[in-house]
Amino acid sequence: MHDKLNITVEPAEPEFIQRAARYRANGEWLTEHGAPWFAQFPGKYAAVSEGEVFVADDALEARRLASEKHPADEPFVQYIPRENRPRIYAC
Repeated sequence: MHDKLNITVEPAEPEFIQRAARYRANGEWLTEHGAPWFAQFPGKYAAVSEGEVFVADDALEARRLASEKHPADEPFVQYIPRENRPRIYAC
């Protein structure tokens, strides 16, 4: 017995596309400009929103700080590791 899998792709809402683009842009900004914060705040969470960095002890607080200042943006949040060690992403 073979069941068929039907996948339906619907167009994304324009607001979702805009928020995703802002999220991606904030992540790219952190990749390009985040080194000073990584060195200064190990073990913390950094949220980036419109080129501004918000640092907190947990991800939700970092996101809240960023969203409070820039409510129309979609902040990108990342943990800053305590140690710079190699990571294995796939086996």
